[in-house]
Amino acid sequence: MMLGATPPRWGDFGGRCLASACEPNPDLFLPDGAALGLVKTASYLLGSWRTADGEMHRFLRSIQPFQTPHGCFVFSTRGASQLLRLADKEALTYKGGVITRCDRGGVSFAPASAKGFHHWIGAETAEWREDALLSVAGVRSAQATQWYNPWRDGGGAYCVTTKFRADGVVFGEPATGFFAHEVHYFPRDRDFINSPFGFGGREIMWGHMATEFADGQSIDASLAIGADGWGFALVQDERGTLHVSTEVTAEAIVRASGLPEQVTFKFLDQCWIWRIEPKGERAITRPGGLVGAEGVLRRAGDTREVRAAMGTIDWWLDGRAAAIIKR
Repeated sequence: MMLGATPPRWGDFGGRCLASACEPNPDLFLPDGAALGLVKTASYLLGSWRTADGEMHRFLRSIQPFQTPHGCFVFSTRGASQLLRLADKEALTYKGGVITRCDRGGVSFAPASAKGFHHWIGAETAEWREDALLSVAGVRSAQATQWYNPWRDGGGAYCVTTKFRADGVVFGEPATGFFAHEVHYFPRDRDFINSPFGFGGREIMWGHMATEFADGQSIDASLAIGADGWGFALVQDERGTLHVSTEVTAEAIVRASGLPEQVTFKFLDQCWIWRIEPKGERAITRPGGLVGAEGVLRRAGDTREVRAAMGTIDWWLDGRAAAIIKR
């Protein structure tokens, strides 16, 4: 802080985060879980898969405590120039009450009154099924990670993410990819959108990435950039070493649509580049400026062939990204 600058109010740390690896406790996934004075607002399942014809398919399900009110969002590039929402497929997915219980040494999520979807997460493996649309199972691809951003008058966000290298069947065809289970904890009556990050303007971009190369090596990352000093890098390299920093800079090149073509992240004397896939623009799921895309993360200068990837980001189109857009 510069001498003479107006100091923040007590208990106000802006967007500054704590970030690290962690070992998730099954209690974190349960609907009545509590952590750091916060309560669980949702688990999010998000995954990206590719079939043999090179098309991308993406699934996203929000599981709130005791219910999944929106069903599962389903996207595909097949027959399209971008990741389009498949309304007919989404209509088949389950909406309603959810029973969450400890099961087989992990935690299972299942419909309360009918078939529809199934998710089980353990320390090293996980499963996810969406009726006839999706059936995948896999192994943990990296260390679980966590970040926490304290703020005055109510605590802060506490997000734990575990990713899995999970192959299976999508739309009846073999598919390869990754999915993540992300847990959000917030003050009561808050969530990510109704917080400093969403409508409060703090988040510019946040993404979960995992890339497996043809040589069998893989990388894993959660990367974020925003206002008020918010941002973090949680990157596990090919050797399994986790690099963590909350001092991150980013520079974006954007398309005419406003979505980024490329985002370059710098931290700890490292440079990593996310590039959007040719059909990586994703149809809007929430009005108000929040959009998404699918891409691939690599270390700057890495040209290896990719075998499997998830590079999903959220991005705001309401002007807040101007600070990182390359002119």
